[in-house]
Amino acid sequence: MKKINLFLSCAFNQIKKKFFKSEKTDINHACEQLKNNMEEINILVDEKHKEEYAQNYNLTTRWQTI
Repeated sequence: MKKINLFLSCAFNQIKKKFFKSEKTDINHACEQLKNNMEEINILVDEKHKEEYAQNYNLTTRWQTI
């Protein structure tokens, strides 16, 4: 639910920035948090893939040596 709220807030602010005469250099905190959350998710997914690869590698090399 929090991710959906961040996404909607980010989208709303990007649309507002595009169509209204406001200062274009302001930082949108919702977009920054959403970007940070996505980076954290990507790091966790990469770590999971590394663990799976290491486990599969150890399993296959064990059987090849027998």
